[in-house]
Amino acid sequence: MTLSTQAPSNKRNQAMNAFILGIAAIIFALTTNAPGAISFLGFLSPVAGLLSIIAGARALGQAGASQRALALRGMMAGIFGAILFVIFLISQSNNAMKALGPQTFSGTGIQLTYPGSWQPVDISQSPTCKQTGVTCVMALSSTDGTSFNIIKTILPQTAKIDSVADAQLWQQYVTGEPKANRTDHTLITVDGQSATRWLLDIPAQSAASGHDYIEQVYVVKDTSFYTITGLAITSDALTTYRPAIDGMIASIHFVP
Repeated sequence: MTLSTQAPSNKRNQAMNAFILGIAAIIFALTTNAPGAISFLGFLSPVAGLLSIIAGARALGQAGASQRALALRGMMAGIFGAILFVIFLISQSNNAMKALGPQTFSGTGIQLTYPGSWQPVDISQSPTCKQTGVTCVMALSSTDGTSFNIIKTILPQTAKIDSVADAQLWQQYVTGEPKANRTDHTLITVDGQSATRWLLDIPAQSAASGHDYIEQVYVVKDTSFYTITGLAITSDALTTYRPAIDGMIASIHFVP
């Protein structure tokens, strides 16, 4: 008599467990689209789905139609949850791949392409960006803190970057940074406009290596004077990221 009452009770419990686990599989699947650590709960969806199927299969031997129906609903919910998880996971993976692909920036007279591994940074509250007549066009940061930014100032008249202008710019620069060491400088073009590119090694107490390593480009478009800076705290970092920095500079187009 005792065994006959326990078996149906156990089957009812299995059917209820199947239903609860099936619903849990759907809920966990929905968290796959959630930001941050919560999204990892999504990986519990296929686990809950499998357990709901196992519990439901054990309960299907119950004679009661309502218990079989509950178990079947739980199993279907578990399967549906697992399918949702796969769909959401593929969608999230595709979005992540797109985010790592080339990104486009457009604004303040500049359009360029940058790697998705570089993230935009807000520098609008920095002292430089608060100066009158200075516009901080954009700023990016790599995973190790190497940065890339563009600053624009307006000239009273059109100008051209040539060897004379390059020498004048250097004299102005060393007035503010007398210990700066210009290891290389080359006249280049940016979107058809003449420009100069410097490589700099500057003592900096705030840097872990004691130096800032900089690639800097100056270019003028009409009366807009652009200062383009790639900054790294080690020479190896600048060497590593120079292809990306040069690629961003090469992709620049001046737009209305």
